[in-house]
Amino acid sequence: MKVLVAAPTYAKKDYAFERFYAAYQAQTWPSRGLFLADNTRDTLSYTLKLRARGVPTIHTPWYPTRSERLLAAWEAIVQYAHDNQFYAVLSFDTDQIMPPDFIKLMVNEYQMHKRWPVQAVEGRGSGMPSYGGGCCLVPTERIYADRYLWQPNMESYFATLTTPVDLCHVEHFLMQDEYHDEGLA
Repeated sequence: MKVLVAAPTYAKKDYAFERFYAAYQAQTWPSRGLFLADNTRDTLSYTLKLRARGVPTIHTPWYPTRSERLLAAWEAIVQYAHDNQFYAVLSFDTDQIMPPDFIKLMVNEYQMHKRWPVQAVEGRGSGMPSYGGGCCLVPTERIYADRYLWQPNMESYFATLTTPVDLCHVEHFLMQDEYHDEGLA
């Protein structure tokens, strides 16, 4: 199963990129690719930096609302996955660090349960699990055919992992107004 690790990103997540990229490169799953959709406001510099590191990256438009930015990014990601014949997309935020066997674990969960898994990740210091699109495995053709999958009502489609996995969420700065205005958060 060919898996695309993909995420929307922007320049303020650069603090975590080297750790994220090293964790991606350490994955034991052999059939994988990486693609990022950068929506940094008013500049291509972060897109060019990621491309210089060898990461396929597209610059998507910056929109005033987070939902518009995410939709544009995911449209680009899904098109890339479809065009490059990836069987599934592993949505994984670029400020989370996955263990080396994470893709294998997600694929095994799918093969065991025949439902697409999502990993519970502690929400930004709240101590509560979060089940958003930041860490889930989904079939490319399903999301290509059904663009509404990325709307909030996804719970029935996913199974949580039966084997807990420790993910490192890299927190570099506090949530500030500037963070909300310029990026994805």
